[in-house]
Amino acid sequence: MAEETNPQSIDLNRAVALTDDLVRQHTGQHLNAVQVLIFKEAWQGSRKTYKQLAEENQYSAGYLQQGVGPKLWRLLSDITGEKVSKGTVKMTLSRYFAKTEQTLEDAKSSLEALSTVPTIDSPVSGKPQWIDAALLEPLDDSQQTLIGYPEGSVPLGSSLYIQRGQDDDRCKQEVILPGALIRIRGPRQMGKTSMLNRILAHAQTSSYKTVLLNFQQAEMAVLSDMTRLLRWICANLAVQLGLPPQLEQYWDEDLGGKMSCNFFLQSYILRQCQTPLVIAFDEVNELLEYPQVAQEFLTLLRFWHERSKLDGQWRALRLIMVHSTEIYISLDVNQSPLNVGLSIHLHPFDSPQVSQLAERHQLTLSTTDIDIIEHWVGGHPHLVRLTLYHLSQGLTLKEILATAATDTGIYRQHLHRHLGYLNQYPEVRATFDKILAASEPISVDQVHGFKLQSLGLVRLDRNEAAVTCELYQQYFGSRP
Repeated sequence: MAEETNPQSIDLNRAVALTDDLVRQHTGQHLNAVQVLIFKEAWQGSRKTYKQLAEENQYSAGYLQQGVGPKLWRLLSDITGEKVSKGTVKMTLSRYFAKTEQTLEDAKSSLEALSTVPTIDSPVSGKPQWIDAALLEPLDDSQQTLIGYPEGSVPLGSSLYIQRGQDDDRCKQEVILPGALIRIRGPRQMGKTSMLNRILAHAQTSSYKTVLLNFQQAEMAVLSDMTRLLRWICANLAVQLGLPPQLEQYWDEDLGGKMSCNFFLQSYILRQCQTPLVIAFDEVNELLEYPQVAQEFLTLLRFWHERSKLDGQWRALRLIMVHSTEIYISLDVNQSPLNVGLSIHLHPFDSPQVSQLAERHQLTLSTTDIDIIEHWVGGHPHLVRLTLYHLSQGLTLKEILATAATDTGIYRQHLHRHLGYLNQYPEVRATFDKILAASEPISVDQVHGFKLQSLGLVRLDRNEAAVTCELYQQYFGSRP
């Protein structure tokens, strides 16, 4: 018999536990400390404003009012199918829990899960309790890595690589399947290349051939011309596989660039490969500055994917596409590679992942420390690593934050790179300035929003943009 669930019968602790379990079932993640704080205040009918909560708990008002609060209520609204707000959360969730007909045993399990929810005043020592134990298996000597300054991708074999839930395993399983197409998307420095390198390494352990084509390495003249781009791709395929290019032998101007490229791939490259071939295209977003070329290239990828599922020789081909922003050019749904294959979207690190990475830096941080780092850098993997590196070198968190949003702090190179981009594109900078000045998420030009999202500067939710983290708000918000 289901236990009666109504606003009067659910006390605060049980409400947190039930909600935490509900969120975990739908997202794979627990509520974090600041979400628990806001939830508790709302459940108890507190009249405190976000500004008061921020002052009492050492957060910025904008962080709670523009980020955590609205995001939490949207998440609960999506899960329950009803509008959830600060004022309606207790009644709406009580009604939802009653409808789910949870058994008494389920309720007890949820109560046990409460101990895994981090709170503002719960210190952490040693291994955080709420981290998946599988992620904290001790590293053997061969896996130990000296802590070096974080730059570029995380080297293969490094203990500092943090797995992205089940996505890493899903990609490794997918890449060995005939006709595989994997699409990895995420803002810059979010870990895409680190994940890609591990997928390719896994394919190589299965004796597959691999080729990596990074469009950042192609000149503008190549990216802006479809024929030159296709010849660049073919030449790189041959060179990386140790074959003479022999482009002229397979290229026919009367057939056109696409047909010549297909002929080269099928009759020369795939025929030479005795094992499956994985072709990875990195930084595909570089093509978006040339919409016509991008459209034709993406259509060609879809053709290759379809052939790899039907044609015996093409079945040896596996494709990986990596990009840092939404593909915003117009594509026919039947010709687009964006609605087929395995799609992976890399998100910022959550609290357990930050805690795990801190432990691998031989650091013991409190829940509050973890939450402050997340608040300042938004869980951005590179910025988290940068923070933990400097903590491991003897700086205190207080010292880091004192100069964080300045031109002399530890994040200066990262900030200067973004500032250089914004100064190069005044119209994108103008859009970002509007987002910085807004007290809540606002609608922005789609292309500008995608470009800002690709840099990791903003979060997009239903065509509305908000600044990603306190670091960006303070640094860019203070500049003329």
